[in-house]
Amino acid sequence: MAQAKSTVTLERLEPLVEALLLGKADTAKAASLLAEWGYPAVMDQTEQLRLALRLLECHDDVSNRPESSTTSSRRSEGSHARAKVRSPEADFSS
Repeated sequence: MAQAKSTVTLERLEPLVEALLLGKADTAKAASLLAEWGYPAVMDQTEQLRLALRLLECHDDVSNRPESSTTSSRRSEGSHARAKVRSPEADFSS
């Protein structure tokens, strides 16, 4: 039976990338989050950063795709507004 993956969101991804870039991430928490998203739970901070940046790049690629519906602009505006809000549960510092 396959394990369900949770959705990778900017609200959870951006604080992880920031903490990894600053070298202040708790590698165990970061590995747990990556595993929750269905990715390898590596403990090496450099590998975690590499994976997180790749996920951020993929998210940007998907966000920048043109959509045929008129609601796409509303969705992208909403995602930009949500991206600025930091989740209190997204603390990856040690």
